[in-house]
Amino acid sequence: MGSVRNILRNLASMSGLRVCPKTGRRVFTRGKGRVFRPLYILIGLAALVWHLVRVLPRPSRATYPCQRVAGPIAWSFLASLLAWPVALLTSRRAQSFLRERRYVLAGFAVVLALGAVSGGLVASALKSDAMFTAEAKNSPIGVARGTFPGRVVWCYDPAAATWDGSTGYWWEDRWNSQTAVDAMMSSGLKELTGAATDAAAWDALFRHSNAERGRGENGYQAGETIAVKINLNNQGSGYACTDNHPDASPHMVLALLRQLVNQAGVPPASIVVYDAVRNIPDKIFNKCRAEFPQVVFLDATGTNGRTPVQWTGVVIGYGTSVWPDGSPCGQSIPKLVYQAAYSINMALLKCHGTAGVTLTAKNFYGTINGREHWYIQARSRTMPLYNPLVDLLGQKNVGAKTMLFMIDALYGTSGVDHPPKRFQWAPFNNRWSSSLFLSQDPVAIDSVGTDFLVSEFNSSYLVNADNYLHEAALANSPPSGTVYDPEWDGIRLKSLGTHEHWNDNVNRQYSRDLETGSGIELLFLASADLPTDSDGDGLTDGWESQYFRTLTGARPGDDPDGDAYSNLDEATAGTDARDAMNFFQAAAVEAGEGGVLLRWNSAAGRTYRVARAAAPGGPFVEEPDDIPATPPQNTWTNPAPAASGFYRLGVQ
Repeated sequence: MGSVRNILRNLASMSGLRVCPKTGRRVFTRGKGRVFRPLYILIGLAALVWHLVRVLPRPSRATYPCQRVAGPIAWSFLASLLAWPVALLTSRRAQSFLRERRYVLAGFAVVLALGAVSGGLVASALKSDAMFTAEAKNSPIGVARGTFPGRVVWCYDPAAATWDGSTGYWWEDRWNSQTAVDAMMSSGLKELTGAATDAAAWDALFRHSNAERGRGENGYQAGETIAVKINLNNQGSGYACTDNHPDASPHMVLALLRQLVNQAGVPPASIVVYDAVRNIPDKIFNKCRAEFPQVVFLDATGTNGRTPVQWTGVVIGYGTSVWPDGSPCGQSIPKLVYQAAYSINMALLKCHGTAGVTLTAKNFYGTINGREHWYIQARSRTMPLYNPLVDLLGQKNVGAKTMLFMIDALYGTSGVDHPPKRFQWAPFNNRWSSSLFLSQDPVAIDSVGTDFLVSEFNSSYLVNADNYLHEAALANSPPSGTVYDPEWDGIRLKSLGTHEHWNDNVNRQYSRDLETGSGIELLFLASADLPTDSDGDGLTDGWESQYFRTLTGARPGDDPDGDAYSNLDEATAGTDARDAMNFFQAAAVEAGEGGVLLRWNSAAGRTYRVARAAAPGGPFVEEPDDIPATPPQNTWTNPAPAASGFYRLGVQ
């Protein structure tokens, strides 16, 4: 019992608790820590207040250098405040049990006291990214895929998703802009392929897919079928939808169909939209069928205008024959999917209670006739671990013929059956994710999706969620040692794409963005008038997106086109910092019968001021009113000035 008593004495002494030798009462003393303890309390309290005041209004500030210092101090201080009272109470109770010779209870109390102390000491050391990633940031693995290898395009428009969070349903027309969704789809496809038009973008996608599969560098051929896998995991047994759990957006599905029919030239009857194990609800079917009545909608029930699933025989081989939960993965897929020449995977941006994330790889679970849940539950397993999602990504009739991977992220969320969650990091700033992601590399796009979910939700679901990404990126020689051969033809899979994690939650840069490696390239597209400023450098996210395809890559003092106007100058004016001939200036100054007319190129969201002087050196007198922008050009007339003069034009 002597060792237990020593532990209890040490716990008490660590807190400054002493027993008075005269009275026997417990008192707090000021021993060697008489300077340290008040200083620790002062610093901890100041760090906590500073961290809360700065970060709560704008979560993206958590990655600022000052907050990276203040944050751990603040939270360790808070953890210690909570831990030490528990430790003191349990240690006192343990001593009481010892005096009463109740040794078992005393032992439990000691364990609780030690647990409280250790919890307070290590709480600040828990970092979310350390929980989810085993490799260093910006350390790509695997072989990037795509016309532009490793490219992922992120389109964002807050006008696309505007649900108020309580009225009706998120998927209703009144809360979603079809125009904005169509525009994101169009700009994303062109940016992904480097094409000038939507039609050229689709041609590039078809040709790349065929070349990758040894079908020649051919475009789309008449009679070829395209299967579109959407995610309807929350849809119940019927066709009505009376909940707000995110499934495939009707507006995103319609935008894709418009592209395939009107831009790619695919006949509607050659398109199969499906989820083989769920029902396609009326909210999607009715909207899309009204515009494209010949499109085939394939689902689990196959009534009310939908087509029922007919399954193939065995077409998929898995890297294991042992299924610990007794529920093996299905080896059959729908016949219409098997017969399709191409596939498109439209996933969602959601955490998943079993798999950690449900992105493009997990979306293929709606293609097979049986699903297992032991191997995909990586958070409760020891990495590395075999994952059947890798077999699906590499199988020639499933992932290998997928020409385009997409994440419908209009309303991302923290769990499968959770309602939409507002995202906090800039540029979202407590709005819906309102985004679309596109890539030809399934590993790259799921890596990006995982980083977004980790940064926003930091859920326990997400521990080891990137296990399958490691396995897929290194499918030819995976960490688990599995032989991935989904055709069972003796030929192992090659790398299925590239995986890495971004540098931080503010800059969101990968190795190709930083020009440090051959992994992922993340291009950001947003409307030019997006006013947020993720890194607080004075350059709006909309302007950086328009000219640099990034949120934080441009520096305000740089002058990349050498026209003597800095990025900050050009961002203020809304001009192109990459073009030396595109800068803010008066396009024309003309004298006429009505006075002097000024004409200049203008940009949305700007206001202008005109000042006049009699001599070049001034003094200039400003006109009283601001002049709002009327893009692409503004005109202003000074009616019948009394005398000739000089004009100065300003923008803000």
